[in-house]
Amino acid sequence: MKDSTDYPWVISGKAIRQVGGFKVSIKTPAMSESALKLGCEQYLTYLQNAGKLVYIRLNAGDFILQGKEGEFRRRVKGARKGTADLLVIYGAQGLAQIVFLELKSTKGKQSPEQKGFQAEVEAHGCRYFIVRSQEELEKILEGVPQ
Repeated sequence: MKDSTDYPWVISGKAIRQVGGFKVSIKTPAMSESALKLGCEQYLTYLQNAGKLVYIRLNAGDFILQGKEGEFRRRVKGARKGTADLLVIYGAQGLAQIVFLELKSTKGKQSPEQKGFQAEVEAHGCRYFIVRSQEELEKILEGVPQ
């Protein structure tokens, strides 16, 4: 069985390791959403660098950019409220698969805006997943062409 030493981007989860002839179950504390985002982005970056997919982090909300010593301020509009955290595109034989990923902690829940976004993209034939662990992301992406 694979454990966190097999994948350096795995931050937490449950692993089985062989220790002194015994199988030991190691359970780490629940992962925060920010730690999950970091781990998933590292994993997706690995796959992107290997040429297997393209991913984009979708940032919702508005952002203010300020230059040196307050020289200028610029407002940048992000994605609309409720947009999934990540967009993944992969495919083979000229057919693209589009997957939206909403990353949530173990107890995290979707907002009404996120549920609306999910319904909208699924109505257009896209896949949408709520991801709560690194392992779930790996299972979702098992179909990525090698």
